[in-house]
Amino acid sequence: MLVVGALSAAGAFTGYTYIVTFLGEVGGFSPGTVSVLFVGFGVAYLAGVGVTGAFLDRFPQSALAAAVATQAAGMLGLYAFGAHQAAAVVCMMLMGGALGPVFMTTQNAMLHCAPGRTDIALAANSGAYNAGIAAGAALGAPSSPAGC
Repeated sequence: MLVVGALSAAGAFTGYTYIVTFLGEVGGFSPGTVSVLFVGFGVAYLAGVGVTGAFLDRFPQSALAAAVATQAAGMLGLYAFGAHQAAAVVCMMLMGGALGPVFMTTQNAMLHCAPGRTDIALAANSGAYNAGIAAGAALGAPSSPAGC
């Protein structure tokens, strides 16, 4: 679970490094529209957490698989169809709807794996996810010119 959460975060945050530029240059969205898309992304995030919460205790493995698959579909769809604005909006909402549930489902799994030491389990999950965020940001960061 920790590895899945870390890899998911790394992939997501590598892509997020480029998302504003991508939406503007490839999708043809104006800066104001990109801002509205991120509001929609946040609303989708909340909706994803709400929907996942309703199913998480009954289907913990499926919830994680669905969240990771939704995230991958959103990112791959944005890559493939990002030049089409309607498709880009749908893909952004898929990505938003999956971001929270990935962390939520791994956190839930950690609580079940270590019910007596939840503090350590939660810290391990948070650490792994944050390491994934850092790795994704590092992978997505533009490289410096030689000599800088």
